[in-house]
Amino acid sequence: MTTSSPKPTSASTATLEGYPWARLRVADNPVEPLALSLDSAALTRLGVRSHRSYMAPDPAVWLIAFEFRDQKALLDAENKVLALWPPEDPPYERKTSHTGAWLLVTGFPSSKPVSPEMERARTTFLSQWAGEE
Repeated sequence: MTTSSPKPTSASTATLEGYPWARLRVADNPVEPLALSLDSAALTRLGVRSHRSYMAPDPAVWLIAFEFRDQKALLDAENKVLALWPPEDPPYERKTSHTGAWLLVTGFPSSKPVSPEMERARTTFLSQWAGEE
């Protein structure tokens, strides 16, 4: 997994259209695409069909979404997906949520202590991602 210096690219709301992407729209913390290099062979072995990476800038929260065949495949692979990142690499303080066959991994780009503001921002994304089916 390569996580050295990922950089946000230009934001595009078009990338947040439809299900489940519209769930990442937060009025006071719009997300930007995040250039994050993931091991495609490892993802394929875990049953990942597609993935996208975003960053919310204020406060900074990483949002990495993975699509699976179905929710059972997601639940079977969730811990293995989290294990793709060594503990000393970002995203730090990882938490997940899922909606249908989509897994959202959240975390922070730095290892500094998580403030209440950072946790609130992350919780907003996790809650919106889970939503209601």
